[in-house]
Parts: sequence; structure tokens; C-alpha cells
Amino acid sequence: MKLYELMFIVPGTLTEEEVGPKVATLETLVASIGATNSVTNALGKAKLAYPMNHIRYGYFYTITFSAEPEKVPELQKQLTLQKGYLRAMINVAVDATRTRDNAPNTLITIEKKQDLIDERKKSFARYKEESVPVQSAAPKKVQALEPVSEVVEVAPALPKEVTSINMEDIDKKLDDIIAGDDISLNV
Repeated sequence: MKLYELMFIVPGTLTEEEVGPKVATLETLVASIGATNSVTNALGKAKLAYPMNHIRYGYFYTITFSAEPEKVPELQKQLTLQKGYLRAMINVAVDATRTRDNAPNTLITIEKKQDLIDERKKSFARYKEESVPVQSAAPKKVQALEPVSEVVEVAPALPKEVTSINMEDIDKKLDDIIAGDDISLNV
């Protein structure tokens, strides 16, 4: 027999009284395959990573049980036929001594998350009160500029010499250029 863990999510739109029968249904399914040592853990209500069927919150549960490996696919098949669950997944349970030391052993519930946020806001407010405002350095004295005693005049730039061009000269040069190229010969 191997140790397995069934994790499932019940929609958060249900009341806590309506969740009880949903959990009991899966406990009977686990017992129907001949599982032993089943333990149900309620992990609480938490916000989902993304909406599933337009539902943003869910009740998280795990059922840890021992069963024969041949019976697990049958249980998986029965889980797919069940309605009213957001997700259900069976994994081989990991020994608690082999997990990372910093891994959380439970999910953070909505209330606990709000408490953590409030605590963080309070600590930030305390930090803000205790911090000393930074004072700016004294402004530097500005030295007055001495008046200029000499005034140097700069001569304006002389315009370039413009030569006048006659239109007749331009027409003559264009005719010389075109005369060497006879377009009709290339056709």
C-alpha cells in the first residue's frame, strides 16, 4: 500500500454548511476503493490564483490515505464524474521530513492574509514616524559677477559674393548636356 493525497477545491460560493456534504461524498469515494488510514484536513478558504468557472474563492481540503496503486485510477475516474468541485487531484504523498524547511504547511486564509496586511501597514506607519527627515544642506553663497570693463565689438560676417546667373546661360548648358544623349537611339 502506498500513501496518497487527494486535494480538492470546493467553490467558495457555497456556505460552510453546504461544504460538509461535499467533503463527506469524497470521503466515501476514498473509502469505497478500500483505502485505510484516511485523514481529512481543512486548509481553509482562500483566493484562487485565477477564476475557475467565474469563481474567485474556494475551500481547500486534503484527504491523506493509504491504498493499493491499482485502485487509484478507479478513484480518479470516479472523481471526474463528480460535479460541484472546482478541482480534484491525487498525488503520491510526500514524507513531511523530506519537504523544505521553509515551505508553509497550511494555506494562508483570507482572514490571516488581511491580518498580515494590517500588521505590515502598522509597521510601515511606525517606521515613518520614527524616521528623521533629511535636512537639506545650507545653500551656497552666490558670488556676484564683476562688471565687464571692456566691450569688444565683433564685426558682422560679410555676405558671400553672389554672382548673377542668366537664364539663357542655364538653358544653353542644359541643351549641351541633352544633345549628347539621344533617347530615340536606345529604343
